[in-house]
Amino acid sequence: MLAWYIVEELRKDVLIIDGTLGQSATGDDSDMEAELGLTDVLRGSAELGEALRPAREGVWRLPPGAHPTGVPANFSAERIGAILRQARARFPYV
Repeated sequence: MLAWYIVEELRKDVLIIDGTLGQSATGDDSDMEAELGLTDVLRGSAELGEALRPAREGVWRLPPGAHPTGVPANFSAERIGAILRQARARFPYV
């Protein structure tokens, strides 16, 4: 995976954002309801730092979070852009 290469060869931290809202890209949905993630950050009910999870050394992930009911107004391009700017300020690769 590209993230592992970046960490091992370039010695840079990586953030993987799982944007498959409501279902994990890894296929393991068993703990999704309890896990903070992107939908929570988009809603404003969690900060980005609260929702980040370590995947392995140098690699962090932002899980999808709970399945959204409807599409709230704060799922706007501006809100997503603000979250990406926060992520890029913290991680060299997003």
